[in-house]
Amino acid sequence: THILDANKKTEPIALGYITLDGVSTSLLQQIRNFSSIDLLIPGLPVKAVWSERAVEHPMELFWFEPIHSNS
Repeated sequence: THILDANKKTEPIALGYITLDGVSTSLLQQIRNFSSIDLLIPGLPVKAVWSERAVEHPMELFWFEPIHSNS
């Protein structure tokens, strides 16, 4: 768990290497809003999410979240 804001709200996060389409270099970045760590597998489609508030550390500026399929 990681403290995300001054209100001491916590949320599980993971760190993962993210490779964007068309790019050969991976980014080490946070993955948030996942239902189970077991679902974080190589090749999982993710989307970038930008913070809507001021941040104290560059790692909090944006993160990735799994793209949930409705099928």
